[in-house]
Amino acid sequence: MSAGRIVLGLSLVTFGTLALLDATGAADGSAIAADWWPTVFVALGVVQVVIERRIRVASMVLLVGGSLALLASTNTLTGSTSGIVWPLLLIAVGVWLVIGRPWIGTPLESDRPFHVAVLTVSRLSATSRNLQSADVTSILSSVRLDLSKALPIAGGASIGATAVLGSIDLVVPEGWRVEVRGIPILGGWDDTTSRERIDPEAPVLRVRALVVLGGVDVRHKRRWS
Repeated sequence: MSAGRIVLGLSLVTFGTLALLDATGAADGSAIAADWWPTVFVALGVVQVVIERRIRVASMVLLVGGSLALLASTNTLTGSTSGIVWPLLLIAVGVWLVIGRPWIGTPLESDRPFHVAVLTVSRLSATSRNLQSADVTSILSSVRLDLSKALPIAGGASIGATAVLGSIDLVVPEGWRVEVRGIPILGGWDDTTSRERIDPEAPVLRVRALVVLGGVDVRHKRRWS
């Protein structure tokens, strides 16, 4: 299952439960949610580290930034320290957005590539000739995954594409058989790949999209892209 789906699903279950507790008077769910919402970003960072088995810049930002935000929102820090956490986070995000270099043409050599983008622009290129699956999550970001140099395994490859207030662009070589399914929540996806003269033995790509206020575009490479 897609990491983005897992984190988003668990977040919805958690906040839904808190809303139910708040509505029934069993607990102050709104106060709990206001204090613990940064755990969503910490969870994304943990999932990324576990799946990739290494710490990247994006996962470090999620872990450190989410942890600092959690300490501030739960009032764990006291005195003058608590007052500077939010300004530091805003400055860090601003600097990252201004001077942070997007991952242009970053190769993904794994047979099961995984990528989480938060507040950034990512340009990725899968190069595995034995591609089994891929998992791409875009949160307030723009992600392009180019599959032109990849080749799925005999049974076909699957891609989990989760876009939350963001977009995912999947570039598929001509001649592949593409199947797109998913759940659109105030969002949608567009599959413009060609269906003409497809070989019955052509590589199969199954896209499972979860779109929340965002979009997923499955297409062939444009001539001048």
